[in-house]
Amino acid sequence: MYSFDLMPIEIIEKIALDSELDGAALAQLGACCRRLHDVANQDKIWRQKYMKKWSRFVELKQVDFPWKEAYVYRCNLPKRLLQWINDITKVGYILDDLPDLYYKTIEQIADECPQGFAIVGDELRSLYRSQNFTIRYYIEKCLNHLCQVQDTEAWARFLSSGENEQTLEQGAILVSRWFQPFESVEETAILASLDRLAEEALQRTLEENREFACRSLVNGLERDCITESRWPPNECRKLLMNLNYVLYERHQFRGNSDDYYNRQNSYLDKVLSTKRGIPITLCVLYSCLARRLGVVCEPIGFPCHLLLRWKANSHEPLPEQFLYVDAFNAGRFLTYSQTRTVLNEYNWHSNTNPNPVCYGSISVKQVIERMIRNLIHIEQNQEEHNDTKLNQIRRAAKLMAVVSPEDAENLILLSRIYLHLGINHEAVMECMQRIIGSEHGLSRIAEGLLREAESRRAQPLDLTVEVKKRTERVLFAVGMVMRHKRYNYVCAVRGWDETCQASRNWMQQMGVDSLEEKDQQPFYYVLADDGNNYYAAQENLQLAPKPQQLGHPDVGKYFESFNGLFYITNWASREEYPEDIEVTQMLLSTFATESAEEEAPTPPIDGFNEP
Repeated sequence: MYSFDLMPIEIIEKIALDSELDGAALAQLGACCRRLHDVANQDKIWRQKYMKKWSRFVELKQVDFPWKEAYVYRCNLPKRLLQWINDITKVGYILDDLPDLYYKTIEQIADECPQGFAIVGDELRSLYRSQNFTIRYYIEKCLNHLCQVQDTEAWARFLSSGENEQTLEQGAILVSRWFQPFESVEETAILASLDRLAEEALQRTLEENREFACRSLVNGLERDCITESRWPPNECRKLLMNLNYVLYERHQFRGNSDDYYNRQNSYLDKVLSTKRGIPITLCVLYSCLARRLGVVCEPIGFPCHLLLRWKANSHEPLPEQFLYVDAFNAGRFLTYSQTRTVLNEYNWHSNTNPNPVCYGSISVKQVIERMIRNLIHIEQNQEEHNDTKLNQIRRAAKLMAVVSPEDAENLILLSRIYLHLGINHEAVMECMQRIIGSEHGLSRIAEGLLREAESRRAQPLDLTVEVKKRTERVLFAVGMVMRHKRYNYVCAVRGWDETCQASRNWMQQMGVDSLEEKDQQPFYYVLADDGNNYYAAQENLQLAPKPQQLGHPDVGKYFESFNGLFYITNWASREEYPEDIEVTQMLLSTFATESAEEEAPTPPIDGFNEP
């Protein structure tokens, strides 16, 4: 008689490995007896189950990993993440942004499993395929936070390494990742692109003279940090001239004068793909390529416009022994006296040459600090005045706090942003306490910000909302897609007041008193298609003839979907405007009927039919 106890273990394992047997069934199988329990708890079986269910997630394809725990963890993860989104939706609805405190739950979830941050990030990207705008909105915020946590750790490793180990491209890649959390900034691809450009310049040089000492580079480019050029000045010059040809003639790299304040000019990966940049990123690119060719081109602390220097004649006194490279302008070579022309182009305020210190080399860390300040300046010069601009400045200030935690002016900037958003009061207090009593000369400002942060922190977070009851005076409803009669932008109504609740100063600036009904009419909070938030008078709005989805970044904060005619509010918005979703449907039906009557054809005259 056949006995289960006699079945070879290999057959039992084959049954357990069957692709139709999922994790839940495998766990039930293991509960039947000790023999099945031992088989069902083998790591190789759970690894196979994990890889079948989440095959796209390649980071975990190693053998020594707690696969059963990871499988159970991953199965429960979507429910936990969606619960977190539901829990913070009300807070996110009331506040201008989520305080960092509310992301601690996600960090704790990620810490429960090895490589938890990678697993949570992958699951969030899976959930992002949801059609629910609110879920997508908070997933973006969560992914952004997790990326910053991981990037902060990467920055800590980079900054803790010695100056002789830090390269400009490593710092520039980290900057690109910090500001592009949802894009794949591949270090391997960027380094390969740099190598190809350097190899082209080397090949062109050797075609002109095979006897140059730099021919040794064919066995491997110089990728590590070097403090002195490896070749005589004449060879260095020839290499740089050929580098100029490859960069600016063959590949058409240029300074982006036409769109100088485009954010992409500051990201090395984008500079390599668009071949356009600003002085600092083109100098980073040029210096990295020159180093691969064995030539030291150091960034210098030149005002207004970053330049590079390379030692052309060591017998000359400083700073005349250097030639200066303007990477923004096709790599032109400048003598010390000619650098004055660069200052004239930027209307340098002084009639004298800059301080000699400006001609000294600056470290990789100083270049990164200058890149971050440039990005803040770029955002301040953006024409848009929406949350995207503020978030980018905040992102830059947070990075500066990582790279240069003692930069008092930056800490004050970051603290002011936090106070403006009403978040992270503890962080503001910590930053300001570090400044107070220091020699920065900013103690009085820090004391004021500290008092404000302490006052706000003492106030409990009020999550109650005033329920808005509609009256006949309010013609439109939350979720309706409107067009502004004067400025012609399309927008979605996300809230309203029965009368204008703005300050008298705002009303004077916006000319509210010139309106027919002045401030005694409903005003609507709207999300516009240009990415801005506006407060619009009822008499200035009309129903959009063709309702459309808007690309506003805050749509998910208030709405969960769009049905082709109007936006469907999420539960937090429905708490404040409980009557509006039904009114929206009714109003749109009424407007559609009236529009159809207005467009109805005129009856024919005298029995003649219209052509």
